Amino acid sequence: MSTKSLVQVALFAALIAVLAQIAIPLPGGVPITMQLFGIYLAGSLLGAKRGALALLAYLLLGIVGIPVFANGRAGIGVLLGPTGGYLLGFLVGTWVLGWLVERRPQAGYGWMSAAMVVATLIAYTLGTVQFVLITEMPLAAALALTVVPFLPLDLLKILVAAGVAVKARQLLTTAGYLEPPVGKG
Repeated sequence: MSTKSLVQVALFAALIAVLAQIAIPLPGGVPITMQLFGIYLAGSLLGAKRGALALLAYLLLGIVGIPVFANGRAGIGVLLGPTGGYLLGFLVGTWVLGWLVERRPQAGYGWMSAAMVVATLIAYTLGTVQFVLITEMPLAAALALTVVPFLPLDLLKILVAAGVAVKARQLLTTAGYLEPPVGKG
C-alpha cells in the first residue's frame, strides 16, 4: 500500500473518531452520532479495501483503549456489548459500500445513495442482531429502540453524504489526491 493510501486510511479513521463524538444520547444506550457520515465518505472515496482498513484502524484504536467510540467510550467491552454489532456492521457496511462504488467508477448520486442505504442496512442488521442476543429484548422492541429513531437522520446523512461523495470523488481524483476506487476490493 502506498504512503498516500496509508495517510488516507489514517485520516478517515481520525475523521470517523471525531464524528463519533458528535453524539446525542438516547434511551437504550445507542446514541445518534455522525459516525455514519464518515463511514459513508470512507467507503465511497476510498473504496472497499482502504475504506474497510480505515474502519478497522478506528475499531483497533477503540479496542486498545483510545476513547474514539461514541461518547468517548473505548475498550473491547464496547465491541462485545449490546451496541458493538453496530460498530462491526460499520466495518462490513463500509467494505460493501466501497465494493459497490468500485463497480461503477462514475457513480452518480442515485447509485451512491443506494450503496449508502445498503451499508446502513448492514449496520442496522448486525447491530440489531447483537443487541437482541445480548439484551434478550424482543426483536420488535429492539427495532423500536435501536433502528426506528435513527431512520430520519440517517436518511438525511445519506442524502448529504451522497452529494458530497460524488463531488469530492470528481474533484479529488482529478487533482490526484485520491486514487480512483476502481477494480479491486
